Amino acid sequence: GDKTIYEFFPAEGISAGVFVMSGDSKVGDYYPRERIGARITLMQINTSLMILYTFVGSQEGALLLHASTCRHEGKANLFFGVSGTGKSTHSRLWLENVTGVDIMNDDNPIVRFEGDTAVVYGSPWSGKTLCYRNVSAPVNALVRLEQAPMNHIEPLSGLEAYASIIAAVSSIRWNSSIMDGIVATVEKLAMNVPCYKLECRPDKEAAETCKNAIYENRNL
Repeated sequence: GDKTIYEFFPAEGISAGVFVMSGDSKVGDYYPRERIGARITLMQINTSLMILYTFVGSQEGALLLHASTCRHEGKANLFFGVSGTGKSTHSRLWLENVTGVDIMNDDNPIVRFEGDTAVVYGSPWSGKTLCYRNVSAPVNALVRLEQAPMNHIEPLSGLEAYASIIAAVSSIRWNSSIMDGIVATVEKLAMNVPCYKLECRPDKEAAETCKNAIYENRNL
């Protein structure tokens, strides 16, 4: 089939490299511009791998979600929202204030279903946080964060959950074959995994409010 070509344009607007992906989206070749330097070359190789994974993964029911993920009692909670809402901060608040928590991934974990169970995995893409871990756990809850002057959490209905989750998917949305796979997996997540909206401040109480709602006020 036809190859797909992506061109990288850094801030100065000059092409810095090209990634050419095969028609079946299984392999790709990256061609850097001469003398762009190791740092930019590595960034573009990393992005090329993400593009390749997005194509293949979405058709196999695997999503990259732009979320920060912490694990507690063997299950994973994913915190997502628009840029700047404090996803990493909220995970850190759990780490500092809830016993038995570790961070699985801080930017782009992988989510897929094993039977009817949603499972999250670490990935090679964790943003600025050095959290590249080959770990996995069943998904306990999905939480959309919004900055607010008070801490308040509420469950999201199916349609609200679907819209919140699909907005957090790291993907190339104009490709119909990718979107078909994404929509099917997101629908299954919205129907099978508890989803919440947390309006919050960056403080200890926000972590406690979230934890209590997710675990139905059990004494943890």
